[in-house]
Amino acid sequence: MKVLMISPTYDPILGGAEYVIKSLTDKLNEQDIQTDVMAFNMDKIWYPKWKNQIVYKDNSKIYRIKAFNLFQSTSFNPTRFLFNVNIFTDLSFRKIFREYDILHFHNDIDLSFPLYSGKTDQPKLFHCHTLDGNFPFYKNRLLWKRLFRMSSDYFLGCCKPTIEMLKELGLADDRIKQIPYSVDTDLYKPAYEEKVDNLVLFAARIEHRKGLHVLLKSLNYLKTPITLIILPIYAGQDYADLIEGMIKEHNQRGPHQVVVKENVSGEELIPYYQKASLFICPSLYDLFPTVNPQSMACGTPVIASDIGGMSELIIDDETGMLVPPEDPVKLAEAINHLLGDPELLEKCSKQGRELVLEKYSLNSVLKQLINFYEEII
Repeated sequence: MKVLMISPTYDPILGGAEYVIKSLTDKLNEQDIQTDVMAFNMDKIWYPKWKNQIVYKDNSKIYRIKAFNLFQSTSFNPTRFLFNVNIFTDLSFRKIFREYDILHFHNDIDLSFPLYSGKTDQPKLFHCHTLDGNFPFYKNRLLWKRLFRMSSDYFLGCCKPTIEMLKELGLADDRIKQIPYSVDTDLYKPAYEEKVDNLVLFAARIEHRKGLHVLLKSLNYLKTPITLIILPIYAGQDYADLIEGMIKEHNQRGPHQVVVKENVSGEELIPYYQKASLFICPSLYDLFPTVNPQSMACGTPVIASDIGGMSELIIDDETGMLVPPEDPVKLAEAINHLLGDPELLEKCSKQGRELVLEKYSLNSVLKQLINFYEEII
């Protein structure tokens, strides 16, 4: 069996979806299931290059497909508005499909690859990573809904809310499969001797929906001085400017210290997870950010907004705490609660790791995925 992972974005554009693709690709290749990756040739999102490239990395090939964007210099993209297609390419990439048995598409932020691929002899799977963001458009724009439903044979979701949204879009149960996100627990593991008291960690895109402004506001209500480390992936400049101003104000006023560490991604996050007392995920809307199980695998409890599939992973006073989104006071109360009780913090640390080992380990999830591949070939 040979598998092709297909995504609009991949290395060097990094995020949760790209982490999922990489971890699955690496592990499938270790299992002697040849798995390669196809993505548009972009170093910056929606700024493609008109050049095909093949990059060999680890045990896989990465096909970087030539493309162009007629509207990258404007704020309005009519093809995205009409079809959720952001960029254009020719169809020569479809010849590559002949070498594979499974076409595994990723990331519902864009329908370019699934639609351009047309009808294929191989089964097509669409892994929906960010359906919460585009769901109102898929639901209310009839053409978007129709194109989405016809874009693939099967649809994968990582958590119950994704599955419910897929059903609401009219997909039959036999076209939907829930397979959770996974963590390589041999890599992401605790180093308790490295723990630093009152060290709090945030790692995400610097965009409004990820809620960093809520976390920064919550510092005003904390009882204990903390060090907050921010590992950013930059997105919109206006929001980044707002965050920069808030950080500067906190550092000038004290008593908290806010530190920004840029260009940290992938496995480079592991030592930060291991050192932190708490990981904070204050998203305004989200489904199941991969940073949460990664942090818990490293023995760091998570405080997160009670949205999406967070409650499948985070249990109050057992693996962390859930708080209402966009509520800095409640977020501060949760941070005070866990940092103020070392025994509870240690309990959440150990039980969080155990939960990830039981339900979200890469080996466990990979078995589910391979079984599904074998069912549909």
